[in-house]
Amino acid sequence: MESMYKQAAQWTTRSGLTDVFVPRFERIVRDTASMGWGFHDVLSDIYQEFFS
Repeated sequence: MESMYKQAAQWTTRSGLTDVFVPRFERIVRDTASMGWGFHDVLSDIYQEFFS
């Protein structure tokens, strides 16, 4: 799941579609806040890497 999120972030950035998809990426990070095992942390890190 984490690798797919990263691949989607890479594709979105390369395609110049960040304006379209960033709200969805934000929502995914927000909705995983209560999940354990570091899943949310990894998604947050990927989000910061590509969209901050």
